[in-house]
Amino acid sequence: MGALEETVTGWDEGKRMEIKIDSADKLPIAHGLATITLSGADTATDVSVEYSYEPKFGVLGHLMGRFMLDGQFTKGFTSFLKNLEQASRKA
Repeated sequence: MGALEETVTGWDEGKRMEIKIDSADKLPIAHGLATITLSGADTATDVSVEYSYEPKFGVLGHLMGRFMLDGQFTKGFTSFLKNLEQASRKA
């Protein structure tokens, strides 16, 4: 199985985490950056995820990113957050 190498490049306890994707063998991206931001509300925590990446394969990679990867990343982050919410309710 291909390796995904990541580095936490920013951390603000309980508020923000920034993760740099250094390499991803199984993904068509050369590198990327994801920022997860938490903001408290009275009874919940709002979570936002922002990401950017540089695709492999030049122009073809940019087209793949626009038409395929963006949707897959959004779906993956949404699923991750939904699972996190469900797990927090069980705790």
